Amino acid sequence: LNLPLAGVAIGNGFIDQEEQMKWYADMAFKNPHDIKIVDDEYEYEQMKEAAERCARDAHACKRATEGLRKEFLCQKAAGCEEIFFRPLERKNISVYDISKPCIGPLCEDMTPITTFLNLNTTKDALNVPPDVTWKDCDERVNRRWSDADRVANFAPYISELLDDEIPVLIYSGDLDYICNYMGNRAVALKLDWKHGDDFRSAEDHDWNGGGGLARSSHNLAFLQVYDAGHMVPQDQPEQALTMIRQFLNGEPF
Repeated sequence: LNLPLAGVAIGNGFIDQEEQMKWYADMAFKNPHDIKIVDDEYEYEQMKEAAERCARDAHACKRATEGLRKEFLCQKAAGCEEIFFRPLERKNISVYDISKPCIGPLCEDMTPITTFLNLNTTKDALNVPPDVTWKDCDERVNRRWSDADRVANFAPYISELLDDEIPVLIYSGDLDYICNYMGNRAVALKLDWKHGDDFRSAEDHDWNGGGGLARSSHNLAFLQVYDAGHMVPQDQPEQALTMIRQFLNGEPF
């Protein structure tokens, strides 16, 4: 398959579980919106310690060879993250936007998106067959992910793209908890590529007149989008449109 890939934009991604789990505690207690998901320093430290244990489990899963031992280690690692979501359940806080309550099984009202994507005009514009129905979460797809898949580190693939001069944008709404901007930023800073040191030494700067905080170098950009949850275009449509136009036009962040 000849795919003329011109760039990759990743929004609130779950890229490297081992790294991103380390940032749930800070997002729960030290997020920029001062929303306390955990109530005190003790709970915060407990969450930090749990993150270190979970990171070790994830590392062991990735190092294990095929077989029953790997299956066990990966199952343990994949289930470890549940501890980080219990405080949100107790307070009825959405994992996708910590400023909102959790509504329904997905913590979000997906009606507007579902309605729009299933319009015949939308399907026609996207070349989707009229008999195909869009669903927010398809369990048939979800069940095909193994525990090892959920723990896998996809950062090396991003590094490979960067080394091949493919532009990459990693952006995150700073109200999202489940794939929070702190963890995504840490992944971006940790990427092993030929201009990685330049990116790490670059300065954070204002983006789009107070719309966010950006860091960029060569063909990598990281963008923290202010006051947006897991789905940036839904929460900040004007900022999202500016962002994607900027990326598609090859303009620096």
